[in-house]
Amino acid sequence: MNYPIDKIVSQAQGSDDPTMLLLHGWGGDETTLAALARPLSAQRHVIRLALPGFGKSPEPSEPWGSLEYAEAVAAWMDHERLKGVDLVGHSHGGRVAIRLAAIRPDLVGRLALMGSAGLPPRRSVSLKLKTLYGKLLKIVAGIVGGRFAATMEVRRQKLGSADWKAASPVMRGTLRRVIPEDLSLEMRSIQAATLLIWGSKDTATPLWMGERMRQLINGSRLEVLEGAGHYAFLERTGEVVSLLWKHFGLTKAW
Repeated sequence: MNYPIDKIVSQAQGSDDPTMLLLHGWGGDETTLAALARPLSAQRHVIRLALPGFGKSPEPSEPWGSLEYAEAVAAWMDHERLKGVDLVGHSHGGRVAIRLAAIRPDLVGRLALMGSAGLPPRRSVSLKLKTLYGKLLKIVAGIVGGRFAATMEVRRQKLGSADWKAASPVMRGTLRRVIPEDLSLEMRSIQAATLLIWGSKDTATPLWMGERMRQLINGSRLEVLEGAGHYAFLERTGEVVSLLWKHFGLTKAW
């Protein structure tokens, strides 16, 4: 992999206790999971990464899938001589954590996935029509050319999600690769004790994904926070920390 592993930005806090690694979701950076890092650092050496293409970590030179992300994190962990690390992943970070636990089980101790991606979304009729309209605009723009083509492209870009609109060309290509990924086989191979934390009102990674992951990951446990959304760790920080505290076997009061 031709990626500057030493350029990945990380932020660490806590003592020399066993290491815990936190992976943020799409659009986040190493600061996103700070609300969890603060209490967890009382008994863990907590490291938060800015995944490649986010925060100040350089973008990949080409669009990546979750496998490339997992390989990059694995290479960084090897560089830092980290093994058997407890791992927490949110959304896209959960997708990366699933891949990592599957391809490098030696690097992962216990695993917690919060509103994790990793299963293809169920597309509604309206979303299918929106996608079809976007493809039609692209075809028409290619046929007519000129100023009209530019107008069609502007309309097509407006159809994209907030993540799409904010992304660079490389990261848009990455979105195209990771969103439809189905990591069911990888989930079946996970050996790490796994906790799933989900908000019942999560619309980005709906609860059915968490329920399906519970079926696929052997011995996993699903905890549902009623009324919480995709960022349950911000909405219900205390409850999430308590769940992580128990799952990772922390003993001191926080």
